[in-house]
Amino acid sequence: MGEHSFGNKSLDTLDQTMQKTSRFKIINSDNLNKAIYHITNLINDASYLYKNESYATSAFLAITIIEEVAKTHTGLSIKYDKNTKIGKDPLRSHSIKHILGTNPTIKMGNRLNKAIGNTMIDKIIKDAEDNKLKKLRESSLYSEFTAESNNLQIPKNIVDKKLSRALLLFAIESFDDNIVGYTEYSMNISQKTDEIFEEISDDF
Repeated sequence: MGEHSFGNKSLDTLDQTMQKTSRFKIINSDNLNKAIYHITNLINDASYLYKNESYATSAFLAITIIEEVAKTHTGLSIKYDKNTKIGKDPLRSHSIKHILGTNPTIKMGNRLNKAIGNTMIDKIIKDAEDNKLKKLRESSLYSEFTAESNNLQIPKNIVDKKLSRALLLFAIESFDDNIVGYTEYSMNISQKTDEIFEEISDDF
């Protein structure tokens, strides 16, 4: 498989999503700034958890950030319909949001490549496309008994520092790539998220 040929799935998913309707919509800059405020709060919380070695919970929030970035970015353009059935709403689907939030343009910048490497970036994108990020999201928050190991698995055994760090940095980059630049507020608040990125990036 050529480098990033699988990233085309994000573009296909976006095209399919834009042909549908959603109950979610960003209708003006005030809405957008509210969404940005929420996302940056999640980034702050995930960073706090990471720095306090709660790696699995930080990873859960990082994946949530990716979802909220995708929902916000797509919500700028998707057709709104209050009667859209929840099961038919693409912006209620974890899997769709994971694919949209891991779009291949994230690889165009240098800082994420330098921080976690192309192999890890490709793995996160591929996991999103293969629906594995949804499973990781659940495993980073919930305990479960597995027949394979005949034992109870807890999030701490699933998510280590390396994976948690990579997911958080990826999530911040997704925010920067997809959202920053739309409003003056996004530009100002990105100075703080850039600081968080550098701080987490230096912790390896």
